[in-house]
Amino acid sequence: ITILSYLVYGALVKQYDLNINILIALVNVIIIMPIYYVIKYGINCLKELDTNYFFSTEEIISIGILTSLAIAGIGNINILGVSIRAIFAYAVILVVAFIGGGAYGAAIGVSMGVIIGISSGNMMESVAFYGLAGLISGIFKDTGKIFGFLAYIIMYVALALSSVGLEPNNI
Repeated sequence: ITILSYLVYGALVKQYDLNINILIALVNVIIIMPIYYVIKYGINCLKELDTNYFFSTEEIISIGILTSLAIAGIGNINILGVSIRAIFAYAVILVVAFIGGGAYGAAIGVSMGVIIGISSGNMMESVAFYGLAGLISGIFKDTGKIFGFLAYIIMYVALALSSVGLEPNNI
């Protein structure tokens, strides 16, 4: 059904050539299969939240991807110039990093960065900033929430300054 819908859409709306239309339909179906598996796996893991079940790394990442998709679906809603999506994204990353540590924080941060980067069109900065948020917060979780937050703010400013091309000699 999915291949047929892509074929009809490509032929009627996009007016692709038949060979290209078939290739695009097959590629899209091949892409949909792993996404469906990860979403289904994440939903099944969410059903285990009420029990005393210990999640594996794959299960936590699949839940993180599912959460990232939900947060990316918020869109570009801004209140007083502050992105609601960014607030939710950083909040989820920081919570996971303080609970699970640097590895889980970085994994959730990178997955959040990839998904939000795809939806916003700014993949490299999203992956860098969200991945850094998870990694730094998870590494400094034992020093306390305030020091972990300050360490992240310092790294965020350093990354932001270097990403706009400001060199120490130009300041």
